[in-house]
Amino acid sequence: MGALLVALLPALSGVEGLAQDPPIRHTVTLIEENDFFAHISASDKHYSQGLRLEHHVFDPAVGPIFTLRSLYDEGRLFSNGVAVGQAMYTPEDITADPSDPDDRPFAAWLYLSLMTTVTDPGRHWQDSWEWSIGTIGPHAKGDEIQSFWHRLIGADNPTWAGQLKNEIAGGFSWKRQWTSVAVGEEKTDWSPRTITSTGFTASTVLSELTVGAKVLWGYRAPADFEAGQGSRSFQEGEGFRLYGFAGVEGRFVPWNVFLDGNVFRDSASVTRKYLTADFVLGVVLRLGQPFGISYEQVFRSGEITNDPAYHNFGSIALSVSFEF
Repeated sequence: MGALLVALLPALSGVEGLAQDPPIRHTVTLIEENDFFAHISASDKHYSQGLRLEHHVFDPAVGPIFTLRSLYDEGRLFSNGVAVGQAMYTPEDITADPSDPDDRPFAAWLYLSLMTTVTDPGRHWQDSWEWSIGTIGPHAKGDEIQSFWHRLIGADNPTWAGQLKNEIAGGFSWKRQWTSVAVGEEKTDWSPRTITSTGFTASTVLSELTVGAKVLWGYRAPADFEAGQGSRSFQEGEGFRLYGFAGVEGRFVPWNVFLDGNVFRDSASVTRKYLTADFVLGVVLRLGQPFGISYEQVFRSGEITNDPAYHNFGSIALSVSFEF
């Protein structure tokens, strides 16, 4: 995947290099999200599992994948990336056949994403753009993969009865983040940091408006945007880092295919809420520039009208960076 991306980026961008190009840096990140990690209320209810593999390339000589440079002043830092992933959503009773019409339907989403990240040279703000295309329904292979793992660990076999139907889906998203020192004016190795954000997603999978904030604190908490899944950040040099973070993100969600049902075909759906929130706790460990690991616990407010209880899942991200 990485070799293909490096080969395609110059042709996609058509942007001349900057006057002084640093070495090209690659960051590969594997992210696994699963309610199995949520020991407080571990089950397959709601967002059950997500797996994502990202590869980001920081090469100023290339520029953005799409024509975004005209939106920004000169001197901004660009990185590009590609990702493949799969997400699964399940009702509370995964063995029911037929499934409960008052609970969310089984659904899977298999996709490919292209990403561009734009960062202010002073690390005061960062924009993340992502374009995704994929499939929802049986073609996304949620039934086969979840059933395989459940057989392997001896868990209940999911029926995947009444899952969403096959449909091509996609769209794009944008997120702006700002960072600052949380206390005082001077940054030290133990200075807490704050990251605030806003963004939107417009797609046939999910349409939403978001606003959020995080606080980072620990040994050498970064002054850029590496909180949790930080593979898009421009890291500040090398060295050991260990810090925690906590945050909240509110959402207004006009459309959610996993609850509202297929766009172009009749399918199962459920009455849902339009305002939701995520509360996040996590920790990040970096062993120098090359290696990083993070864990975060996400508590999501209830999305279904007749099921107000929150649900939670854990997320592990492993990353490695290298230059050549």
